Amino acid sequence: MELDYIDQVNSFGESFVRLYGFDMAESLLLTQTIVDWLNSAEPKLNLGQLEFITPRNCNLVLCKAEENDGILSQDATTFYCLLNADGYQDLLKALAPFSTKETKGYAYLYDIDNPIDLLYSPAGTW
Repeated sequence: MELDYIDQVNSFGESFVRLYGFDMAESLLLTQTIVDWLNSAEPKLNLGQLEFITPRNCNLVLCKAEENDGILSQDATTFYCLLNADGYQDLLKALAPFSTKETKGYAYLYDIDNPIDLLYSPAGTW
């Protein structure tokens, strides 16, 4: 699984952090890692430090938050995904189809009015 940032993907100036290049087994591993983290007292989960994720041009840190702010960054290199418990449950629901069968589709992992989306795509396409 790889992690990167793509800036200005359309005429609206939107960008996304992308998790891509994975199979069903890696998707299931990511899902379980997030579930374990949510059940722990740890406030953050640094995806770039996970053994099965290769950061390309950025890092993504999941953070437990009071509100769903989505992905924020001050330097376009380190990104923080701030979601509350319900937001992470929605994210896990979006991950579920990729953890039960091989697929070539893609999904945006949250639906928040934010200029930076979180794209999940086995083939890297959108």
